[in-house]
Amino acid sequence: MLMLESGMTQDEINKCSLAASNAWADECMAKAIQPSKANVQTVAVRGAGPTEKLTVKTAPSDQAAFVNNRPEFEKVWNTYGSSAGSGSCSIPIYNKHRRIELARLEKMDKDHAALQEASEFQAKREAAMMADEAATDKKRSKRQKKKEAQKKAEQLKKEADGINKFGSDGSFMDMMAKMDPKVLEAEVRKAKEEAAQAAKEAALAKASTITPSQMSSEQNITIRETSF
Repeated sequence: MLMLESGMTQDEINKCSLAASNAWADECMAKAIQPSKANVQTVAVRGAGPTEKLTVKTAPSDQAAFVNNRPEFEKVWNTYGSSAGSGSCSIPIYNKHRRIELARLEKMDKDHAALQEASEFQAKREAAMMADEAATDKKRSKRQKKKEAQKKAEQLKKEADGINKFGSDGSFMDMMAKMDPKVLEAEVRKAKEEAAQAAKEAALAKASTITPSQMSSEQNITIRETSF
């Protein structure tokens, strides 16, 4: 409308609108073009557990506190006046409020996109942490099983030392040749005594054990006739 009436170009109209805007519109536009600082307020930390999240502050730790000694009054920026009609003078006012609304919408979009990106990044972090913890648990279980197997092997080796004192590497004849005849005779006697003791214990165990077939044998049943 203003272009048709006064012959102004769009660039000239934009310049007039920019010149007619107040400090609040300029501040809104300056905030809108800045990168969004929206971020998640809770993050997962390694070692704290998969369900435990810590609250973090997004503000810099060395940020100085802002102190404003000037009094601030509540202001209304979106006033249009009280005239019944509307002329070409209303176009800069409209453009001013349009810039403020566009800045607000642009900031909302940037904050939403930044928050969505931060949430996706934290979700990837949590998935990687869970995968790392699962791999760590698997390796820990494998190491524990290996330790238990080594401990059991050492125990079996200690128990087997008294049963077989000779290695299985083919050095039996060499060790026997190097042994003292008296020591060898004592070992043979000891082995015979142990074998006799083991046979005796086995015989006692066998004699004290009665099988079900022996219990049901007819020899265990004695029938006596008595007269009253």
